[in-house]
Amino acid sequence: MSGCSGSGKSIGHAGELLQGVIGNEAFLVTLPAPPFTSHAVIRDSDGPRDYVQPVWKSKALRAARIAWTRLDGPGRSFRLTIESATPVGRGCGSSTSDCVAAIRAVADLLCRPVSPNDVAQWSTEAEMAADATMFDLRPVAFSQRRGRVLRALGADYPVMRVIAADLGGPPIDSVARPAPDYSDAEIAQFQRLLALLETSIERQDASGVARVATASAAIQQRHYPHTRWKDFVAVVERVDVLGVACAHSGTVAVALLGETRAEEQLVHDLDVMDLPVLARYELSSERKGEAIACLSF
Repeated sequence: MSGCSGSGKSIGHAGELLQGVIGNEAFLVTLPAPPFTSHAVIRDSDGPRDYVQPVWKSKALRAARIAWTRLDGPGRSFRLTIESATPVGRGCGSSTSDCVAAIRAVADLLCRPVSPNDVAQWSTEAEMAADATMFDLRPVAFSQRRGRVLRALGADYPVMRVIAADLGGPPIDSVARPAPDYSDAEIAQFQRLLALLETSIERQDASGVARVATASAAIQQRHYPHTRWKDFVAVVERVDVLGVACAHSGTVAVALLGETRAEEQLVHDLDVMDLPVLARYELSSERKGEAIACLSF
């Protein structure tokens, strides 16, 4: 194996379309963001211990070690390198995408098959809580603390334009933040929203998906309001958008658009309001779009 290498890649996300509790289990449905990516390369090492570069990517290193053990890697050390275009500390799944890329790199190096469900379990073990980026563009309701799919929601999201902006403020530790104390009415609402989301995906109804995201964001803002959320909504409401979404453990806010000529105006207005755009892309199986900025903290 000397001199060999393996590589892996994962996308990030732009917050959640829906997050809450169903059947006494916390779940989320992430909004995939193909412009946000993590790339991992792993090589065998002659040194005495495993290491990762950058050195602060410790979760990715843990994930690689877990994968190495579960896939029966040989008894020698490795070196892992992570390159990421996913904003850190903004709620875009940077840690999970690093872990997923690292696990895929280990599997590639060892020439072993690995399923998305395996990747989900090992990423959650490495992080304590993970996002659903290992399922790429497939819509799933995912238990972020148990690392398992609660419900598959269809094959593909309907096509939408996505503009992801940063509301600013300090990074948020999703693991350390207490879970919201949802009311009985909110818990009942999650059942209805998840059903509506599944139906909307099945019918390729972007408006229905956006309605779910807007309602979920409103619940989130009741429990953990961001001081600039209302500013964002006020800007977005000036143009023809389908709805809004947010990172439930982060600072990203999203406008969901159909076919509109107002996208450039919206980007301009957000910039004027000091709400920098991190990415703009088309959510589709063709992965069209670009990351605008990468923030690290």
